[in-house]
Amino acid sequence: MKTLDIMDYLNSYGDARIVGSVALDLIVKLDLDVHVLLLLKSPMDLALELIPILLSRDGVGEVRLTDYRDSSEGLKISVDSYLGKSGTWSLDIWLTEKVYTTGFLDVLRLSHRIDSTTRKIILKLKWHYHQRGNLQDGISKEIYEAVIYHDVKTVHEFEHYRKTKI
Repeated sequence: MKTLDIMDYLNSYGDARIVGSVALDLIVKLDLDVHVLLLLKSPMDLALELIPILLSRDGVGEVRLTDYRDSSEGLKISVDSYLGKSGTWSLDIWLTEKVYTTGFLDVLRLSHRIDSTTRKIILKLKWHYHQRGNLQDGISKEIYEAVIYHDVKTVHEFEHYRKTKI
């Protein structure tokens, strides 16, 4: 994110924070999530400014904008492949005006409950799903909650948890 040099820019329009696995130091795949709670500009106005900035950065070849405003989540700007110093990353920047759609509280809530034991279990579960191409669509957050709040320790227990949590 440092080489993209956009956090200060994003923070000039609201509260921009790195969330998810990077914020919690639970990285299995190189995937960076940034949530921006906008205070001074609409999501669309900022997206229209941000896309050309991202495209001007070395290593960024394609930027995608997805509109989730109908579901109140805001806009998502995605860079599927960015070659950084540590490898090829994907980047999702969520632009919203509603704090409840950000991951700010999740990071705060979970970071205080992760110890060395839960960290090992979470990373093992995430690695299992990553190796199978299934570490996507919010499964990481499910893993965090299952391990921390429901004492899940194995893939089998997690699969059972997913089937019964509905």
